[in-house]
Amino acid sequence: MASYRKLKSGWQYRITYKDNNGKPKERSKAGFKTKAEAKINAEKVEKQLNKQLRNQTLLDPETSFYGYFCNWYEVYKEPHISEITQMVYSVTKNIINKHFGNQQLTFLSTDQYQKFINQYGKNHSIETVKRHHNHMKACLDHAYHSGHTLTDITYKVKLVGKAGKQEDMKYLNQSEAKDLTRDLLEGYNGSQTSRAMILFALSTGCRLGEVMALTEDCIDRENMLIHVKRSWDYKKNHTFVPTKTNSSERKIAIDTKTIAIVDKHINYYKKLALKTGQRNVRNLVFTGKDFLPISSTGANKALKRACERIHAQTITFHGLRHTHASMMLLNGSDIFFVSKRLGHSSTLVTAEVYAHVLKEMEDKGNEQVNALANEMYQ
Repeated sequence: MASYRKLKSGWQYRITYKDNNGKPKERSKAGFKTKAEAKINAEKVEKQLNKQLRNQTLLDPETSFYGYFCNWYEVYKEPHISEITQMVYSVTKNIINKHFGNQQLTFLSTDQYQKFINQYGKNHSIETVKRHHNHMKACLDHAYHSGHTLTDITYKVKLVGKAGKQEDMKYLNQSEAKDLTRDLLEGYNGSQTSRAMILFALSTGCRLGEVMALTEDCIDRENMLIHVKRSWDYKKNHTFVPTKTNSSERKIAIDTKTIAIVDKHINYYKKLALKTGQRNVRNLVFTGKDFLPISSTGANKALKRACERIHAQTITFHGLRHTHASMMLLNGSDIFFVSKRLGHSSTLVTAEVYAHVLKEMEDKGNEQVNALANEMYQ
């Protein structure tokens, strides 16, 4: 039952009721300009309370937002969506667990949710923010309309995020990647270190530091494998360092054409060493004429010039890694295989980074289904 009184701050409603265990409870809110406005809002809350009290399947008050989302996903989403979409939802679950932890659903507020959006949007594109917000909103809408929350938590939440792709997230499409390869191979004689590095990264998905740290003993020509076992600190100390994560140390398959490009580069610099009397002390695969790794600036400038020559958007060296992964996924490679090849700690990392590609794959699959259906009905 609701009662009303006028305060200095405006009209207040006060609702008293008993929960399912018979314990007295109270809800109140003040600041309304008129008694009528307070009454309208009180009636909405009472209606929601009655719905909640009638619902015998109410969640335990201790249930977390993460726990509720997992249950909602398993019941209402997982049976009806593709494996690709399931992977994207797994990323959303991971985000909720990371940002909200054990936050109780019943005490989750719009302010808290908006703060999460503000924080998440600082480092992610607006498209990524929208994608995961839509998943969470659908779940929270269900919680609200089924009486598990008293407020519409995502009501009037403002989405924020970075416009467009971050520089490191830009990548080339398959046609542009082919044009880039042809451009870099034209006139290649083994001496152009930056060209060899770009072609190697495009074919393997290795990070710049991993490419710089590659030594000849990392190449297993008999089994056509590359052993990525260290990285190169090109920003500060200019020496070998451990890989980014434990999972980044890996063995990946390499094709014969890329091996030929690498061997041509190695042989050129071995001849140069004999001619000049210099030594490749660290036995590095990719070096300049001083037998040290070329600078990251030099590698990125060479890549920029190549992109300009083929009239493609400019990408960074890290964009070659995204180009490699995107092409593999779009050409049907399993996400578990791609994740392992990139050295990610789990497929969730891969799914989060390449969610845009997974969406493109799903759209492509839907187009194929429609095309097949149209063909059947002809």
